[in-house]
Amino acid sequence: VGWSIVTRLDGESQFTDGERVPLAFAVGCYAVYFGVLAVGTYRLDALSMWCFLAVLVVAALPGLRRMPWRAFADCIRREFAKSRTQPSTGILWLALIGIGLSSLLQGLAPPNDYDSMMYHMSFPQYDVELGRLGVPWDRHVRAELYPAMASNLTRLSLAVMDTGAAQLLHGLFGLIAASGAAMLARRMGLAKQLALIAAIFFLAIRVVIWEMGTVEVDVFLAAFASLAALVYLVWRQRGNIDHGILFGLMVGGGILVKYYGFPLALSF
Repeated sequence: VGWSIVTRLDGESQFTDGERVPLAFAVGCYAVYFGVLAVGTYRLDALSMWCFLAVLVVAALPGLRRMPWRAFADCIRREFAKSRTQPSTGILWLALIGIGLSSLLQGLAPPNDYDSMMYHMSFPQYDVELGRLGVPWDRHVRAELYPAMASNLTRLSLAVMDTGAAQLLHGLFGLIAASGAAMLARRMGLAKQLALIAAIFFLAIRVVIWEMGTVEVDVFLAAFASLAALVYLVWRQRGNIDHGILFGLMVGGGILVKYYGFPLALSF
């Protein structure tokens, strides 16, 4: 779904195919957010969410068909060949993949952080057990009023799978944020090795390693922030209204994740 929207808004092809992938993933989160909100208001269980996923898959088919899979495969082969002739680049790729996968796979462990147990995981679980979207007013926690994009992804994951799926899905946004850091470095004219180092430095931050194995939302916000900065650089140079819309989607996604998205929007 997101790929079709991004390619339409980037009619001038200012973004590379590699940059379009995380942008499309971020835009696709809107479909999940509004879909869970619309369906979950009336029914939130495995059947309703699997049906919703089926609709999403059908809607995504045109975009999946248009994605340049052959170009992606060629790019991977070129990077692999280059890593064999340039050991330093290969070491950076191995470090990036190792840190990213280890941080991502820790999401398969049971939830063990305070915020998830208090509201990030427990509130969506409350809705799944209730069978529809609800507000646990009896808990008297201000988190009831927090933005719900990340929580709706958790609700979807809990309804169709389990806590591990929810944490893995959130962990993916750590990888997206890291790719955003690398793409920002390339946009600013830095070498590919420095871009890899930028991604590694982000993933190596202690709080990022921790939160990639949870359903906390700060890494989620970091992904939207890095992508918003990436789109802003292009929008500022080109002044295209379509790029402005895409920038608004990235900033809006950050706001729908956490209220700190408002200072993010004002910073631009």
